[in-house]
Amino acid sequence: GLTGTRDVAMAPGGSFVYATGFAEGALATFSRAVVDGALTYLGKLLDGATQGFLTVDGLAGASGLVVSPDGLNIYVAGESEDKVAVFTRSLGTGQPTFIEAVAEGDVQTSGTVDGLDEARDLALSPDGKHLYVVSPGEDAVVVFARDASLSGRLAWVEVKKDGVGLVDGLAGAGSVRVSPDGNHVYVTGAADDAVAVFRRETNSASADFGKLTFLQVLKDGVDGGTRLDGAAGIDLSPDGAFAYVAAGGADDAVSVFSRNTTSGDALNFGKLTYQSERHEGELSGLGGAASGLDGARQAMVSPDGQHLYVASEESDAVVVFQRNPATGSLKYLGVHRDEAVSACVQPTSCVIHSLNGAGAVVADPAGANLYVAAQNDSALSVFLRAGAPPSFAFAGGQPGSNPPAPVTNGVGGVSGLKAVTEVAVAGPHLYAVSYGDEVERGSIVAFSRDAAT
Repeated sequence: GLTGTRDVAMAPGGSFVYATGFAEGALATFSRAVVDGALTYLGKLLDGATQGFLTVDGLAGASGLVVSPDGLNIYVAGESEDKVAVFTRSLGTGQPTFIEAVAEGDVQTSGTVDGLDEARDLALSPDGKHLYVVSPGEDAVVVFARDASLSGRLAWVEVKKDGVGLVDGLAGAGSVRVSPDGNHVYVTGAADDAVAVFRRETNSASADFGKLTFLQVLKDGVDGGTRLDGAAGIDLSPDGAFAYVAAGGADDAVSVFSRNTTSGDALNFGKLTYQSERHEGELSGLGGAASGLDGARQAMVSPDGQHLYVASEESDAVVVFQRNPATGSLKYLGVHRDEAVSACVQPTSCVIHSLNGAGAVVADPAGANLYVAAQNDSALSVFLRAGAPPSFAFAGGQPGSNPPAPVTNGVGGVSGLKAVTEVAVAGPHLYAVSYGDEVERGSIVAFSRDAAT
């Protein structure tokens, strides 16, 4: 069930893992040992197979998949037949049962289904009420209403297409995510080298509940975007304050964007602002020059928000960054490559043989393990996160700040920190040396330090 695997998903609670087999037209099911993250194969469902009185449909070219927040359903994008397959899921055994396949052109009471040509990726809103599907064949994002009381069946709501109205950035739409607060939907457009931002109607009493309004586009080199060539995968931090975009075209990069989380700012709420990037071939950077980003396909922020992982299908690798939760910036920690020696659980070092074409990564809810899908190896790899949950966490530094905030030049009477070059701790004190600029001269700055915090 893993031949040409394109995606991997975790069930709520972390007891089961699911993966798609693009070449087989399959949905594979695994149980997961919470103690060490090991997987046990439970079986697969194939497109065209008989299950009970129904014939499984919608799995040809199985690509993206998602498990509903309540754990009751699994949805799979069938890229080769322009369909979304719907399954119920046993909470006890984890086994999926086929319910229906929604296809391009289906006539429903809510309208004729449109926008599923080459359906590739999908995401559910946090409330589980709507499913969003992106299709590069139609440069579109499709909205479905989900009825949990009817086995998770889907009703078509609307479609947004590139170039229709004011919508832009959806050419080659390949990845979709809903913000943690449910207010916005973000889509990458590989052919547009772009990220499109939509506002989502969250009022359940509104006739437009779940519908999208185009808000913003960021394109490679313009509109506040950078290194978005071939924008492929997107993920948001758990607090919704930052977005990370993996772009595996000519840029081979991951870009960092801050997200406006001020709900009272009607014009800008949900919009993205470029902050920084890391890319293959850079000469330097925090933690050293990043490597392993050729063909960067998917970015995933760990559940605790401390790390970012990037699956790169041309480097055949998983790249690890430490993440600053306050600024979103990335520190390069290392890379795990296919057919290369890596740190392992047992023995302590080994050669990894299962990352060829790495394109998807997911973590369990506790953040103890990572699971990487590699389509060329038709494999799932299991990683243990060192120190997970991590023994460190961002504490801020600004006294009495809640949430934690860093000590910043010009804030709270602090000065002398222009272009800090080095810091040192000496017992109850911390000293910082700054280079300065044309306005503020270089300085040595002293701070008292609370050893307890």
